[in-house]
Amino acid sequence: MASILRNELLVLQTENKLEKMTVIQLRSLMKKMKASTKGTKQELLGKITEFLELETSAGETSEVRALKRVQTTETTVEKSSKKVSRRKTTTTTALEVSSEKSASPWALLRHKKPKPDWIAYDPSTMRPSSLPSEKNLVKVISWNVNGLRACMKRKNELEEEGSALARLADSEDFDVLCLQETKLQEKDVEAIKQKILGGYSNSFWTCSTSKLGYSGCALISRIKPLSVTYGLGISQHDGEGRVVTAEFDTFFLVSVYVPNSGQRLERLTYRTTEWDPAFSTYLLELEKRKPVIVTGDLNCAHEEIDIYDPDGNKRSAGFTSEERTSFQTNFIDKGLVDTFRKQHPLAVGFTYWSYRSNARPQNKGWRLDYFLVSQGLVCSVADSYVLPQLDGSDHCPIGLIIQTEQ
Repeated sequence: MASILRNELLVLQTENKLEKMTVIQLRSLMKKMKASTKGTKQELLGKITEFLELETSAGETSEVRALKRVQTTETTVEKSSKKVSRRKTTTTTALEVSSEKSASPWALLRHKKPKPDWIAYDPSTMRPSSLPSEKNLVKVISWNVNGLRACMKRKNELEEEGSALARLADSEDFDVLCLQETKLQEKDVEAIKQKILGGYSNSFWTCSTSKLGYSGCALISRIKPLSVTYGLGISQHDGEGRVVTAEFDTFFLVSVYVPNSGQRLERLTYRTTEWDPAFSTYLLELEKRKPVIVTGDLNCAHEEIDIYDPDGNKRSAGFTSEERTSFQTNFIDKGLVDTFRKQHPLAVGFTYWSYRSNARPQNKGWRLDYFLVSQGLVCSVADSYVLPQLDGSDHCPIGLIIQTEQ
């Protein structure tokens, strides 16, 4: 019976079907395994991965064990002085698992070129145990929802009522929420505003008019902004609903969804020679008035630590040398600070996992989502963090807690 179940699970895993299963379907598999059915979707997937590892290890040949050791060496930090010959594999199989066991895949260091001092980012252990006692703290959450309607419809994996967005609000109690890739049309906004979240009376939306049901950003706040603007003020860049800017007492907050360069890099030149410089200039103009917080999906893994497989993605959108150079030149060199990397210089913490190839349970991701702040705000940052445990999209939410001067 166990071997039949193992083979069934192996087929589902190798065909990338496990990640697409609903929580109810995963719980049905857990019952067959005679294991607990409690937990979130990611926790259930983690338990299934552990089951497969144990079942496979029990019956594997010496040759398979040798292959497993080689594959594990390629994807985890070498912890002993024993040298193992590395052989590059072309396919991901059920045997490519970490020797560590965890229901939290993000807590495992997964990287094809890890440096000895790199560590996996785990919010349960790496967030500050306490925050400044002053009352003037503002919490901002940013999330590429990859379609807001779907995110609002998802049910709680613990069988409680509520969408992924509502669960995020319950767990984080944020002051401001920035959304990207809402994929709404202007005609749908008013109805969505009535349903989205209680207790947040200020919401501001921009939608793509050049391509319906595409892109789109929003900013939802319990604090009323002093002013709100949309776009960069340049018609050639503003048709896709990519920027919302809110002015608060002590800073500007910009929610942005930077254009993707495309699967065939068809928008790479536009992205790096037109959009990025124009956005950089826009931010510099804001900074003449107040410090700036920029957040959203910036569609760039800036450094090798920010992507699971750097060598395999050198010509992939989001990690080309052109995009990384543009990110450095237009944002970092202009004085903006990557708050997560400032706080966690050696942490591998991803924010995006492709739905293809079962990437999230294996923590084979990219860090594409950021909080960048003006130099004058760096000392006011109390925490910059990632929430990989919250699903509902192929991106996870990120957070920033900042102390204001009020």
